[in-house]
Amino acid sequence: MEYTKKTLMPIKDILAEILESRSSPLGQGLYPILRIWEQVMGKAIAEHARPVYFKDAVLKVSVTDPVWMQELTYREPEIKEKLDLALGRNVVRKVVFRMGH
Repeated sequence: MEYTKKTLMPIKDILAEILESRSSPLGQGLYPILRIWEQVMGKAIAEHARPVYFKDAVLKVSVTDPVWMQELTYREPEIKEKLDLALGRNVVRKVVFRMGH
């Protein structure tokens, strides 16, 4: 098959399509959460906490200091609810916070 510029698709578009697909195992992982994190959590939280791992509905979040870890641990139910609402389905069962941002 002969390819032309019209039939080629940029790799970033292909990867985004795969990563955002709900039927793809990759689309059910960390990428969709990373994509919406700052928008859902707000700039202040996003500056001090970031998702680093997601498997079996458990989200691991790295935080900058113990004060933020305590605050976010207290707000875990709210965080799960916001993420699930933004993703349009129940995705996060538990959020675990760790030092190391």
